[in-house]
Amino acid sequence: MPRPLPAERLEGAPVRSTRGEIEALEETLLDAYRPPLSIDKHPDFIAASSLVKEARELDAAGLVHGALLRYLQAAQRFAPLRPTEPLDAARVAERLAGLAERLATGDVDHSLGRLFLERAQEALAASPPDVATAGPIATDVLPRYFAALEPGRPEPSRPEARVTVTLVRWPYT
Repeated sequence: MPRPLPAERLEGAPVRSTRGEIEALEETLLDAYRPPLSIDKHPDFIAASSLVKEARELDAAGLVHGALLRYLQAAQRFAPLRPTEPLDAARVAERLAGLAERLATGDVDHSLGRLFLERAQEALAASPPDVATAGPIATDVLPRYFAALEPGRPEPSRPEARVTVTLVRWPYT
């Protein structure tokens, strides 16, 4: 178990805006929303989509830590809807051990990352191990967390608008 750092040495994780990642997750979510999966798993799509929307709103308000939390929750909620190769409990546990070491290093407070790590460890400790919950956290959610701590990639410039459409509604007299 990692030794806790003195409170005066802890700094918040250097989180940046995750707008690009949120938009990419939403695009992936919308691409996956096709029948029959969209019919069978409609409530799961709605829940993941609402988390993405909340993440986008928090990010726009400058609340980057809250946006990151909702973004990671959306990624976790969306994970069972994506086709992935099945993982066994031993591989997931090994991967989580490596991620735990990474979270224990440095003078940064990784409380948000530890939240997901502990959720995955608890799922693996269940009898039988809940790999369906722990696997996506180890392979998708925590890597997204670490990516959010890195400097952001420059966003491609959007093309300049060529057409402006103005709708006018005249009142009936």
